[in-house]
Amino acid sequence: MSGHPRLGALPLLSLAVLTWASVASAAPTPTAAARQFAEAILARDYAAAYDLIAPSDRGYKSREDYLRENEPLTGFVLQLTRELARLIRDERYQVESDGDRARVVVKWSLPDANAPAVTRLVEDWDTDKLNALGPPEQARLVAALRDLAREGRIPFLEAEDRFEVVREGGEWCIRMTWARIELHGRPVGGRTPLEWGVDVTVRDQHGKPVEQAEVVLGAHMPLHPWHHIPPIRLKPGAPGVYTGGLTFEMPGEWVLQVAVFGPATGSRTVTLEVPASGGAAPAVR
Repeated sequence: MSGHPRLGALPLLSLAVLTWASVASAAPTPTAAARQFAEAILARDYAAAYDLIAPSDRGYKSREDYLRENEPLTGFVLQLTRELARLIRDERYQVESDGDRARVVVKWSLPDANAPAVTRLVEDWDTDKLNALGPPEQARLVAALRDLAREGRIPFLEAEDRFEVVREGGEWCIRMTWARIELHGRPVGGRTPLEWGVDVTVRDQHGKPVEQAEVVLGAHMPLHPWHHIPPIRLKPGAPGVYTGGLTFEMPGEWVLQVAVFGPATGSRTVTLEVPASGGAAPAVR
């Protein structure tokens, strides 16, 4: 999917009061695997997402390393994002299969967690405040969020994602042949430090530049989960180097997520401190 399905930017969820069916249950088809992985990523339920990655790929990256690179939401906020993720509408799937391998392209509509009706309800996604709520308040919020969905007051955004899917051990799972990905950012535009140029270098497992790939970049703020930059496709430049530009909504700490599709696939997460103005900005880390 656009790597880590928009990864990280669009609403997600499956919530309290009701126990959400485990996202990591066996996927009987390539499209089911794509849907389950998308829900997990959109909800930032990265523990569940890891379980949906092909076992052969997990052998190259431990759960601990994966969760360190992709910090999951926890507590009641995770329940809320899961609730939203359940609202994803599958619009159209295109599947190219060859035995135990498949490429899935899916167009769907994703609930906009930044919509005013939603942000007012969840107090602008204040994670500390939401996770401190007691059971009665949590149940009230869940019911109110479901009312918004039922009344059609949550707008949807159109998106397209791509997945490499394989069948291992009789189950379909997501192919994540971890690529070597480096991301570099720098402020551009003189006195507009919220505008950044970004370069992504992609090499395969043998260290060779990957010249034909689809590279997708998005960003979100950890302290304000629903401030995000929708994923963009970067343009190829020098061998194995893909470039693009981002305009951040506000200064502060942003997490950039890169997803790569092609001869080498994988993802990379980095933290970027965007200054309000003046001075040289720190590099991504």
